[in-house]
Amino acid sequence: MIAEKDPYIKSTYDQLQIISQDKEKRMEYEAREKAIRDHNQFLLEAEQRGMEKGMEEGMKKGMEKGMEEGRKLEAIAIARNMKKENFPDARIVRSTGLSASEVANL
Repeated sequence: MIAEKDPYIKSTYDQLQIISQDKEKRMEYEAREKAIRDHNQFLLEAEQRGMEKGMEEGMKKGMEKGMEEGRKLEAIAIARNMKKENFPDARIVRSTGLSASEVANL
């Protein structure tokens, strides 16, 4: 047996034999191991919840930004069409919500 060749392993093996025979110590060991497993599972689940929440928030912000950019592009397209129809810049600004400099640069 390997334990007989290595004093460190033999010592550990002997301690294991003693602990295994003591029901109270074995129960303490099992309770400690369960607590460690429970804690690790709790951390894993918390990390997963955090990642899910982060993804949801990121998607929401991305959608909001995309919608905002879409509205801006639509306002620019409308302003260009209004300019082609010779609408005054002041009216284009009021109608589209673009700034006077944005309308002037179209």
